[in-house]
Amino acid sequence: MVMNINLAFKAEHSTGICTSVVKHTIDYYTDRGSHTFCAFIDFSKAFDRVNFWKLFHKLFDGVAVEIVRLLSFWYSHQEVRVR
Repeated sequence: MVMNINLAFKAEHSTGICTSVVKHTIDYYTDRGSHTFCAFIDFSKAFDRVNFWKLFHKLFDGVAVEIVRLLSFWYSHQEVRVR
């Protein structure tokens, strides 16, 4: 069984809860005789450098037009509010 845990670490915030979740999850599976593997990847800069319009254009080669239009609509109409 592969379990994907997506935890976000934020600057100037405690990582205690995220670390605890990872430790408890690992303990759960190792206590039951399973092997556990973890990978930590920092994608923070990767998504800032993606040219999404080039990506959408390339998707036309193998993905239905309706799906590409939906994805491009979602991308162009997204909003974020930070408080």
